[in-house]
Amino acid sequence: AADKSRGSDPRLLDLYGYMIKNKSFMGIPMDRKITLTTAEEVNEMLDALSDRGVDSVVVKYNYWMKDSYWRKIPVSAKEEKRGGSAKELLSLQQRLEDTGGGLYLSADLLNIYRAGNGVSKVEDFLQSAVNTAQNQYRFLMESTETDTRYKAWNLLRPASMEKFYSRLTGNMQKAGYHNLALDAIGEKCYSELGTGGMGRNQVTEVIRGTVSQAAQAMEDLMLTGANGYAAVWAGHILRTPGASSGYDIEDVSVPFYQMVLHGYVSYSLEAVNLCGSPEEMTLKCMEYGAYPLYSLVGENIDELIGSSMDHLYSADFANWEACIASQYAQLNQVLSQVQDSVIIGHEILESGVRKVSYENKTAVYVNYGDGDVTADGFLVRGKGYTAVCDGVILAEGMAADVEGGGSQ
Repeated sequence: AADKSRGSDPRLLDLYGYMIKNKSFMGIPMDRKITLTTAEEVNEMLDALSDRGVDSVVVKYNYWMKDSYWRKIPVSAKEEKRGGSAKELLSLQQRLEDTGGGLYLSADLLNIYRAGNGVSKVEDFLQSAVNTAQNQYRFLMESTETDTRYKAWNLLRPASMEKFYSRLTGNMQKAGYHNLALDAIGEKCYSELGTGGMGRNQVTEVIRGTVSQAAQAMEDLMLTGANGYAAVWAGHILRTPGASSGYDIEDVSVPFYQMVLHGYVSYSLEAVNLCGSPEEMTLKCMEYGAYPLYSLVGENIDELIGSSMDHLYSADFANWEACIASQYAQLNQVLSQVQDSVIIGHEILESGVRKVSYENKTAVYVNYGDGDVTADGFLVRGKGYTAVCDGVILAEGMAADVEGGGSQ
């Protein structure tokens, strides 16, 4: 991976600008735009965190672009006014950069919900074996039937990727935006079965070249769940694997992905506010060397229920402000010591106890169990951690000290 110069231990906020929800108006169902987080509200969040001692924040801002919410392919870089104007977003970008963070404006060009913005159903939609558009569906896990709440959509043809991503980065540059968060392309690789299509090996090379060009056009890239051929170009990677598949053949989970990338790129696991236990996620961040991620909105929390965004079931910033600050205080003690150091070892000392060794001679012990243990002569509290360097304790504590967040 290419080494990226980074600031201090960042907080990763995954924020959402607006959504479209089908609602009844005078008895008539219609799609309506609903504001979720404005640029002004992002500034208010930053103010609140700064008051609690958290200044280095990296923001991924989703659904900020016009028609970007399950509509036309988002390449225009024109702002959705409900989220904020160009002036407001550029001001926010400057503020985040001045405090050691960054603003990463998000775009997903692989999933196409409508033709338009230069996209042709014939030339740019992924083709099936009989040369028709290959529809994509969501399925209900309990019945394997298609989920009728979601309309079918399509995928961008591999041969069209470079064209549309170049158009996006060109428009982003003209608008004055520095960083770009690319969804889907880092983790979705598919083949095309139609005439003149490509196999996965060829598509991998297309994606590698497309992401490479985007990285050269922008100052920095953020990717989600990035595979190796894309991860090399990222400055931040969100939602890296936090566990094995759990199949019977696998006995334990080992952070192999993180062991490869640590010291070269910052990364997160799944969102803290959407997991079952924020305390356990604190310990996992210690073990994996990962920065915590929070998926949040600033308003209209109740509107998420029953929408295509209902996976954000606990996303009210006000409920998580204290948890973000408390978790920062704990994780920064450890992760700031090893931010740019390579992981050279991961050991399972006993059930529930992990030891992670770094090139700079720092070792982090994590205890997922309830009882205190002694590892290599160091006390590691139950549900706690101890970080040492050359026999000197750098930090120790219990993840239970983190103030819990709330749910809506």
